[in-house]
Amino acid sequence: MTKIAELQLRKEVSYLKSEVGKLRSAVISLIGEDPEGVYNPQFVNETLRIVSNAKAAGIFKDKASFLKKLYDKG
Repeated sequence: MTKIAELQLRKEVSYLKSEVGKLRSAVISLIGEDPEGVYNPQFVNETLRIVSNAKAAGIFKDKASFLKKLYDKG
């Protein structure tokens, strides 16, 4: 990979990270609204705490293992 291509790739990844951060912020602000539409920071903080401590329910190597796990639970 040339130095210019690597620099361009790094720039694009940095931009995408920024965009994902903005989208995450927007989603959190949407779920953090109470019925009156006012931002509810306690709800957002509690939700983030729960989500950040959650463990993955399963790890799948391919679509077959995913479907097997899915049908075994049903």
